[in-house]
Amino acid sequence: MSISGSAIRAGRAFVELFADDKKLVRGLRRAERRLKQFGRSVTANGKAIFRNAAIALTPFVLSAAVFANFSDQMLKVKAVTAGTAAEFSILEDKAKELGRTTSFSASQVASGMVELGRAGFDRSQIDSAIAAVLDLSRATDTELPEAAAIAGASLRQFGLEAAEMPRVVDTLTATANGSAQTLTDLGE
Repeated sequence: MSISGSAIRAGRAFVELFADDKKLVRGLRRAERRLKQFGRSVTANGKAIFRNAAIALTPFVLSAAVFANFSDQMLKVKAVTAGTAAEFSILEDKAKELGRTTSFSASQVASGMVELGRAGFDRSQIDSAIAAVLDLSRATDTELPEAAAIAGASLRQFGLEAAEMPRVVDTLTATANGSAQTLTDLGE
């Protein structure tokens, strides 16, 4: 008689294991608390690093914005004025110098130059007039572009040369500060 593999059947056995897993569960919970604490620590350190990096980069970002604004203003000066490249370079240097030595930034000085250019001043005339216009703005507490427009219009109205700007500025300042009129009122 031959025995085939399918003719034999083995019995089934069930094995149940009981283990005390209280220590395992406590260890897992302790590990979970440590991981959460580690995550909070990493998050706090990441925020501190980000905050410090932002503080460290702020001056660079601001200086880039200031430089871009100055550059934009000087491009406007170039667009509204006639003259040589050397004269433009002189204006650029003048704006930087006045930005360092006055209460105005170089960008603000350039905005005053733009207004003088719009009033028909060429680059050499702007160079000789801009310092007096800054004085007018400061003395009458008027925004620089507005002071430049008023001073330029006054100079042109009386047919005076740009070299006469200090005299015009003195007259406008004395009139505005010695009466109930503002420079804006005088300009109108």
